[in-house]
Amino acid sequence: MKGILISIAGIPRSLSDFVPDNGLALLASCLLKNNIDVKIFDFNLPSIFDDIYDKNVKNFLEKFSKKVFIDGKKP
Repeated sequence: MKGILISIAGIPRSLSDFVPDNGLALLASCLLKNNIDVKIFDFNLPSIFDDIYDKNVKNFLEKFSKKVFIDGKKP
């Protein structure tokens, strides 16, 4: 048997929308243990910014996320 698990949150509302879906990973592991071949398609990708937000918003979000998540500073 084969299965497909799909993750799509729609329009991203926060940066956490881009964190991989642990629930799908857990479900996939259970299916694999039961001899079900499964694939995960995760469409919550940062590249979706190009399709949804204009350049100014995208630049702001990139700077903000770097400041908070990489540099460890407060917003």
